[in-house]
Amino acid sequence: MAYEEIPHPRSLPLLGDGLQFHAEVPYDDLLRLADELGPIYRLSIPGRPFIIVSHPDAIAEIANDDRWDKVPSILMRELVHDGLVTAHTTEPNWGKANRLATPAFTSSGLKASYPGIAEVGYQTVERLLRRDDFDQDLDVGDLSLRVTLEAIGITGFGHRFGTLYSSELPSFIPTFTTIMQMVFKKAREPVVVQRLRRRRNAKELEHAEQIFAFADRMIAARRA
Repeated sequence: MAYEEIPHPRSLPLLGDGLQFHAEVPYDDLLRLADELGPIYRLSIPGRPFIIVSHPDAIAEIANDDRWDKVPSILMRELVHDGLVTAHTTEPNWGKANRLATPAFTSSGLKASYPGIAEVGYQTVERLLRRDDFDQDLDVGDLSLRVTLEAIGITGFGHRFGTLYSSELPSFIPTFTTIMQMVFKKAREPVVVQRLRRRRNAKELEHAEQIFAFADRMIAARRA
């Protein structure tokens, strides 16, 4: 299939397909477009081409590292530079991050993580049993966030955030959420508009520095 033959929604000059998305839940809009256009479609947001794939067979194909390379998000690179998911595969930090992360996903690495994951499982059950609002709906999204955070903290850093025993979340969580919302909004705008929003761009960098500071504290505690 040639690129021009790939289905796409009706685009607008300058804005491209940016108005197809709601900043709060862009994932829902991707699902809606997949229902309308099929398992493979293309977008221009704004002026930048994207190909969206949702069919399992097609996803398995593009996940083949021997045939495809990854292109990191330009907007995320502006904030976090050359990290694991934002570095080009030709950059030194990409190789460094992969060498650090890969052992955790080997058979022995996964076995070593089981006790920590089991601990999080027990904490989750205990949190659910302590509920005094069984007549209310359970916020599955919030619980899933806490479980994921605790699992990563214990298995990756030997750190317990304690979010399953508290109603509060670490301060970096809302900061990170704010950054992602800002990036989603920025992605819908023409590049000229992105550059003109200097106050927002400065706020993004401020939030990113807070995330870096939190990561530095975690690393320092790990090394101590």
